Amino acid sequence: MQGHAALSDAWAWAQAIAIDSSLGIVFINAFQALRERDKIRAMNFFTLTALLATVAGLITHFDALGLPVSDKGISGVIPLWIMTALRAVAVIGFLLTSRLKNFSFNEVRNDWHRGRRSLHERLV
Repeated sequence: MQGHAALSDAWAWAQAIAIDSSLGIVFINAFQALRERDKIRAMNFFTLTALLATVAGLITHFDALGLPVSDKGISGVIPLWIMTALRAVAVIGFLLTSRLKNFSFNEVRNDWHRGRRSLHERLV
């Protein structure tokens, strides 16, 4: 792709879209695996979520740092690199949190408590 700016840009956009579109799905799959008590699958999905979030956050961070800005700090107090890092964390956090809108943590907690009681009853 060296020497082909259009192809290089298309590849970069395709990768960014692939990462961003799969991040939320992988994240919710981790919680669904947790709800189903499939700890190995949940661990795999959470690990993949962390890796995808890291890559997406770094892409967002470095993209924002590359923008032409005349002042490298906000009012001379907060450096630009801190603000872009916080922006990347906020973007990724919003993406992940938005996928949990239909997920009930109370259901997971109740399922876990029911499972413990059932196990205790079987043992007694």
